[in-house]
Amino acid sequence: DEVYSWTAPTSGAPVHHYVAQVLVNRTDTLVFHDLSTTTLRFPAEYGDDYMVRVAAVTADNRQGPWSNWSVPYMVEAETPGFN
Repeated sequence: DEVYSWTAPTSGAPVHHYVAQVLVNRTDTLVFHDLSTTTLRFPAEYGDDYMVRVAAVTADNRQGPWSNWSVPYMVEAETPGFN
């Protein structure tokens, strides 16, 4: 699994939850709703690249602006090991 985290906003209305988008290989978008923490964990595949952005949502369901997309991250194969 890949883990992304962000800093909660320090101004504006209180955050009720977050919504996140994950752009996979710059073509497919995964959407995660109702995130209650500032951390997103999702399964990632070797060789794919990922970019993430998030937005805060208030209790009355008003969504704030999207963050900038994260820097692209590619999951690379693990280093071979010995058992």
